[in-house]
Amino acid sequence: MYCSLNKKKVIITGGSGDIGKALMQRFLDEGCLVASFDKKTGQDITNSAVLKKHIDTLGKEHGTIDILINNAGITGKDIPDEEKTQRMIATNLIAPLNLTNYVVPYMKKNGGSIINITSLWSELGGENNPLYGMTKGGLKTLTKCLAYDLAEFNIRVNNVGFGYIKTSMTSRSWENKIRRREIAKRTMLGRWGEPKDVCGVVAFLCSDEADYITGQDYYVDGGFLAKGI
Repeated sequence: MYCSLNKKKVIITGGSGDIGKALMQRFLDEGCLVASFDKKTGQDITNSAVLKKHIDTLGKEHGTIDILINNAGITGKDIPDEEKTQRMIATNLIAPLNLTNYVVPYMKKNGGSIINITSLWSELGGENNPLYGMTKGGLKTLTKCLAYDLAEFNIRVNNVGFGYIKTSMTSRSWENKIRRREIAKRTMLGRWGEPKDVCGVVAFLCSDEADYITGQDYYVDGGFLAKGI
């Protein structure tokens, strides 16, 4: 395969979501061994003790973990206010940090790649969802700090931020025809993204072809951020 991912051991969080499924299929197609960590499949990424146990089991079984993709995230719009802050921080920010700390011992020998999935709202002010922007912005900065700390082990850490991708998470905006058209018009490419659109850059950054890339931000957004007035 072009991206030189064959036989790599991969962990993807949020594998039962639309983007998670697309990422899992891409890595399976590349010949990887893929494990999904997802609440729906019994791995609650906010439960640090259980999380570490699962990672240790995989690491000891296979001897190495090559790739971690911190894809799971929540917007918080459907979470009661009294729970929102803690759940958003735990899922979008603390879990990626814990997962990174737990996989590092199994990456040190051969190096590895960690991808944190951020968002347009790591860069922009989004309406009616400040916690989401706060946690994704924090994750963006965390990535750069981790890239610095882990470089000595040849473990690369990068951000991939998504624009408006047609998924269940963005269904409210998609189903609002006016909002849907406004967003499409705001992108340079004039359309929403599909889950498959995000897979190429993630696969590349996890491959040997990207072995001199770390601490960087990549946006898969159809030109949303770059478009002027």
